[in-house]
Amino acid sequence: MASARRTLYGQTPSKPCVEGQVIGNSGIAVILQKLDRLSEEVKEVNRSLTDRIDTLENELERKLTEKLLDKMAQSIDRRVNNEMNKIHKSLDERIDTLRADITNELDTCQAE
Repeated sequence: MASARRTLYGQTPSKPCVEGQVIGNSGIAVILQKLDRLSEEVKEVNRSLTDRIDTLENELERKLTEKLLDKMAQSIDRRVNNEMNKIHKSLDERIDTLRADITNELDTCQAE
């Protein structure tokens, strides 16, 4: 690309050295410093992301546990109530049968 530009426009003048511009081996040192800083920033982002994921996982686990326990408690409560209703119904039937038997026995005793 540069050679095509030189062909079209002629030789381009060299740019003057600007303060802060690095030439040669010291340029590699600057690049390495920037890579080190970038590496540290990536590590920090990774730590932050890991911490955030851990927080989200813990919060999700807590919420799911609460909901699961609530659903289990409701289910157990419903089942216990159903069983208690069955027991009450059975007891009422037995008591009614016992009352009827006692009444029959009393009627039989009074008739004699």
